[in-house]
Amino acid sequence: MPGITHRYFHSKGSRYSRRAQRDHAFSQNALLRAKMALEAAQEGIWDWNLVTGENIISESWAQMLGFSADEVRHTYDFFLTHVHPEDLKRMEKIRELYITGELAHYHSVFRMRTKDGQEKWILSRGKTVEWDEHGQPTRMVGTHQDITRRKKAEISLRYQKSVLESLFRYSPEALAHLNTRHEIVRINQQFTRLFGYTEAECVGLSLDPLITDEDLLKEAALVSCRTQSNEFVEMESVRVHKDGSRVPVIVRGGPVIVDDAIVGYQAIYTDITQRKKEELELREAKERAEAASQVKSQFLSNMSHEIRTPMNGIYGAAMLLESTPLSQEQLELVHILTESAGRMVETMNNLLDVARIESQRIELREEVFELIQTLEEVMEPFRVLGESRNLPFALEAPEACRVKVVGDRSKLARVLYHLLSNAFKFTETGKVTLEADLVRYENPFGIYRFAVADTGIGIASEDQQKLFRRFTQLDDSYSKSYQGTGLGLAIVQKLVELMGGTVSLSSAPGEGSRFYFEVPLRVHELHAGNGEAASQKQRMFSHVKESIRILAVEDDEISQILLRKICRKLGAQVDLAQDGFEAIRMFGTTAYDLVLMDVQLPTISGIEVTSVIRSFEKKFGERTPIIGISAHALKQDKERCLAVGMNDYLSKPIDMEKLHQVIQEWVVAQESPSVLPE
Repeated sequence: MPGITHRYFHSKGSRYSRRAQRDHAFSQNALLRAKMALEAAQEGIWDWNLVTGENIISESWAQMLGFSADEVRHTYDFFLTHVHPEDLKRMEKIRELYITGELAHYHSVFRMRTKDGQEKWILSRGKTVEWDEHGQPTRMVGTHQDITRRKKAEISLRYQKSVLESLFRYSPEALAHLNTRHEIVRINQQFTRLFGYTEAECVGLSLDPLITDEDLLKEAALVSCRTQSNEFVEMESVRVHKDGSRVPVIVRGGPVIVDDAIVGYQAIYTDITQRKKEELELREAKERAEAASQVKSQFLSNMSHEIRTPMNGIYGAAMLLESTPLSQEQLELVHILTESAGRMVETMNNLLDVARIESQRIELREEVFELIQTLEEVMEPFRVLGESRNLPFALEAPEACRVKVVGDRSKLARVLYHLLSNAFKFTETGKVTLEADLVRYENPFGIYRFAVADTGIGIASEDQQKLFRRFTQLDDSYSKSYQGTGLGLAIVQKLVELMGGTVSLSSAPGEGSRFYFEVPLRVHELHAGNGEAASQKQRMFSHVKESIRILAVEDDEISQILLRKICRKLGAQVDLAQDGFEAIRMFGTTAYDLVLMDVQLPTISGIEVTSVIRSFEKKFGERTPIIGISAHALKQDKERCLAVGMNDYLSKPIDMEKLHQVIQEWVVAQESPSVLPE
């Protein structure tokens, strides 16, 4: 047989009788056949002469360590040099115990180094086959089996079991393993800390009666019943401590399944005592804040009444006094009086605006008004100021703005008044300009841009975001040059958002500032110059199919009107939902081609509604295009919408052309690409 030297197996014939020789030959043949079978099974064979140290090894043994038959030395020392140093003493000890008869069987597991320096796990088994005249072993034969794979799997399994044991023992969650009768098999340390029971006290007991009372037992039994139905349960509840106190917890539980059979159950309890405490504190703090806000609003309202009544007398008397013959000094004093009274009234108005905004009592009112006339009325008190300071003040507005519109005239005027007041406050030389323009016409709505530009001191980019915070001024030192409460721009931002727009600013120190915003106003009497533009819009949007059905989710009444008009103008059918819950209900009962989702909604946000819709659609393999709409135009708002599953994003005010493009991209193009415009 290749790789095995057989000379050791022959003895002098004089020592054996012919029968003994026949028996020996038979044994050798049997041994040879066994060796051949082991070689076929790729197990290495060794034959060790304990007297001479000769260790004859098979070719499979050599190949197991990466050697050829010619590269190995048939000595016991050669074998020892390839045993892993950490395993050598233990391996030799086992052989010694077997040779001396202290072990009935030789069975040893150790590592050996291969030719290329790797490690292999070896299972070595052997047996004594010859003894001397004193009964001492002189020869052993055996096998080497490569069990590296199995050993690594065992080590990995032990590691995993150790990790799982550590996770169980030291988990911050209270854990309990139950048998199929819902009796406790073991618990971890957190279970003891949370409920007060040691493992010795509760092993073998039913879990539910141990940590519940009569009020909770029925609920706990229902949870157990659900887990028996192969269901994972998660719920917020209460369990009972050993001392009788109640512990708020999140209860989780489910079956432990092995080979498709339930072999036990796992119960998990998360202590939410601190969270409940914080929620209570937060709720109480919110209630206190709301109560304080209500008290503040009521106080400001009362103060306004009490201040305005005497202020009316002061201001009226000063005006009457100014009309009588006065000396130059008296005129200066009257001017100081009227100026101070006006400033106080303005401060009171700002405080009231803030109070109304905080209490959400401000509502938009629709009325028909002349746009240019309103702008000129807002400008009137500033014209006198401009003339007195030799500061040019002008209105720049095209013919498209000479129309009657429908909207909240007083709030638009209030916004422009605050912006103009700021411009005159911070501009000593140069000029102040009020700009108005029709950005686009989306019959019957016009998107109008208003701007106030000045050549004043300007604002650094790092300070621009601070401007819209309440009670914030860029110079709040005792020696500041400009007076004010820091409320004007905060009010401007809130009112513009209420009207469906966003305030923007471009400015630099020493170069002046330009505040601008866009708001939709319904055109009551359309300017003649817009007819051709409207006709072009009509032709452009003829590509949209009338069969397209859109769900528009919007809580603001004016925005609802705008969305309805735009969608109908595009030729699409539109259904309106006023809040998130109504949107979910309508989506579940009607098939829509597109959803226009306002991000800011009462009770449940557009982000949350989208998540619900996507979860619902996932069950049926559907995906309706959802377009987010928001008054905010920040990059992170768009990213948040797309991350939750929306397909696209539009910022207010809604551009009719952009909405048309969105419909083409997400609905029309997917159904029939040929209808896309050139």
